[in-house]
Amino acid sequence: MRFEQKVKYRGEFFPSNYPANESGTAYIDFFQFDTRTNTRKGIVAIDLVRWDYDD
Repeated sequence: MRFEQKVKYRGEFFPSNYPANESGTAYIDFFQFDTRTNTRKGIVAIDLVRWDYDD
């Protein structure tokens, strides 16, 4: 599934409230921490339900 997402969307989608690891850390928190520098980082969140697509 992840490979297909990367091909189709040129990236991946992860539900923000799903656990990202065995300890249960939600993806929203998991992706906001840079393990190389031990600092927090920003991410982009897109609300697909509220997104108004306009041709």
